[in-house]
Amino acid sequence: MLRQININNFAIIENMSIDFNNGLTIITGQTGAGKSIVIDAIEQLLGQRASTNLIGSHSEQAILEGIFDVNDEIIKILSKYDIFIEDDYLIINKKISKEGKSQTRLNNKIITSEIVKSIAPLLVEIISQNEAILLNNYHNQIMYLDSFFNEEELKILNNYQNDYHKYLNIKNECHSFLNNVIDENLLNYYEEQLKEINEYYLDDEELNTLQTKEKYYNEYENINDYTYKIINIFHNDNIIDCLYDISNYSAKLKEIDVSFSDFDNNINDIYYLLKNSYDTILNKKQSLNYDEDEFTNLKQ
Repeated sequence: MLRQININNFAIIENMSIDFNNGLTIITGQTGAGKSIVIDAIEQLLGQRASTNLIGSHSEQAILEGIFDVNDEIIKILSKYDIFIEDDYLIINKKISKEGKSQTRLNNKIITSEIVKSIAPLLVEIISQNEAILLNNYHNQIMYLDSFFNEEELKILNNYQNDYHKYLNIKNECHSFLNNVIDENLLNYYEEQLKEINEYYLDDEELNTLQTKEKYYNEYENINDYTYKIINIFHNDNIIDCLYDISNYSAKLKEIDVSFSDFDNNINDIYYLLKNSYDTILNKKQSLNYDEDEFTNLKQ
């Protein structure tokens, strides 16, 4: 749930802060007062593509900030990106510059719009005027009903639909088969063929798993080589240590002269992004495993 939104230099809004408490919140105003712009600002925080047309005339950049409640599902999704929420809320901050660039932070950590979009449906649900008309469409009704499924339930539904289509195809084939006149020997032959096929049948998930493993083993040498070279560059060139030293010096410059604040913030962002990237590639390298027997069986 959205608790608060702060808008600065966004379209016609120079500076605004809105609190959303439990219950009903109604925003009213004349045409052109900026009601829709508040919705646009929320959509920007949820990962919508930014445009320089959204920047007002009072500054070189627009700044948006939203404070949201979190739940276990949001925490679970963010943990996949190594983002961990310590409090009961999260803060999404987005800056849009005149140069057409935008930067999004989640609890002061730089993130991509894809990460925001992955949790957006769990933060806010925006319903426009035309969506009431869409509810009368049968396919949309099915889509909305399916949206209530969680990930595991949706997987079961997809499997059921796939199996049902297979059943219909087989039923049609059987109907066609029974309508044809065939001799007993040919029927026995088909039954033996079907029995043999069933013994070696792989469903889509099993087949995808085997194909993924085979690709991994085929490319194992390249994966191992590239990860080793990346880690070697980190060690030989002392990239992390150098950035750490720069960060310390920039902090001291910031204490002396606040005009170095942006430089210090940027250096810290670069340092932690690079440190996280190094930890990720190191963990990947350490988890690499080559099972020659399994690879041989896969090729067979």
